Amino acid sequence: MLQLYSAPRTWKTLLTRGAVSDKTRTWGHMIRVADDPPRNWELVTRDLFQDCGPITITGISFTALEGPGNAYFDHIYLGRTIQDLDQVYRNA
Repeated sequence: MLQLYSAPRTWKTLLTRGAVSDKTRTWGHMIRVADDPPRNWELVTRDLFQDCGPITITGISFTALEGPGNAYFDHIYLGRTIQDLDQVYRNA
């Protein structure tokens, strides 16, 4: 799970994969990107404005959602446009 903390003091649960328990379901709206956790690295691109509306991100949380195991995140980039994100790779 990836969660963004935004002003005014609100968590936005953005991306989840795999099963969501009754306990976790009470956390509010979640955007699911897949039913099962990936077995290989995957690129996921989201439009945060479309997902959350206008927000000011003040914190971020990476969570292994349910059960035993780990969550692996390689890197996260924020950009205003797809072209901004493409520029990250051109400058690497």
